[in-house]
Amino acid sequence: MSRFGLEDRLVEILRKVGKEDAYRPVENYRKLLPEPDVGKQVHRFDFKPKSDLLRIVPLYDLHIGLKTVDEEVFDEIVDFIAADPDCVTILGGDAVESATRESIGLGMIEQKYHVQEQRRRVTEKLRPLAKAGKILGGLTGNHEMRVQRFNDDNPMAEICYDLEIPYWGYSAYLKLVVNDIPYHVFCHHGRSGATSRSGKINAALRLSQIAHADLYISGHTHERLQIPEIIYEIDDATDRLVARKRVHVIAGSLPEYFGGYAEMSAYPPSITGPVLIELSGTKKDIRVHL
Repeated sequence: MSRFGLEDRLVEILRKVGKEDAYRPVENYRKLLPEPDVGKQVHRFDFKPKSDLLRIVPLYDLHIGLKTVDEEVFDEIVDFIAADPDCVTILGGDAVESATRESIGLGMIEQKYHVQEQRRRVTEKLRPLAKAGKILGGLTGNHEMRVQRFNDDNPMAEICYDLEIPYWGYSAYLKLVVNDIPYHVFCHHGRSGATSRSGKINAALRLSQIAHADLYISGHTHERLQIPEIIYEIDDATDRLVARKRVHVIAGSLPEYFGGYAEMSAYPPSITGPVLIELSGTKKDIRVHL
């Protein structure tokens, strides 16, 4: 009997009218729950690198159009990716500055040119990589969302459309198979108001609360960091405890410190430039070069 006897009384009443099967709380509740439909696609890419290493140079936080960004550095990064047959990239958001009157700092005054020209420059600089199949896809960042909030025109979505590459929206779940070795990768632009390094690390680690992956790539905080960790799992095939390596990467940025919002707000400076990630095709191993 239940705590207050209500369930038993209800069943007795239903039994008297021949409806005793109508009250099945667990079974009826389960009928209310829909089958899980995630609705988010996994993007699989297969690689056979000549060097047995797949190299990834994620392009996060470029902020093209911002006056403190040296676009010649961007050109050099693009040339590096283009010259390496085993190197690919991911567009991780904030590719353009896209400042508005409501932006932090000096906003539109800190731009060298406006959003339309920013988008065109990024598109043309990346077009050779897109034609060579070296851009896996693109994510939106908070700077692209600035524009979308005003007129529903997202610069990253348009860049991906013009380059004919996948636009992933807010996040991406990738399966990168390197010589038959699978790597699960979760990508997000990142979200944090942290200014300390420990706060930025914590923001990157939070992605593991969303997805199980071998590699997490985020940005937004303009740091270049890697945070490797080990977790333990029970292997169903052997019933043994196995160690699993996970690597969190904060992918760097291009804006320089002096003359911009970071200096104005007395934020700690960060080393500019991208990171280089290597996925081994001979054994499951991830290495990050900062």
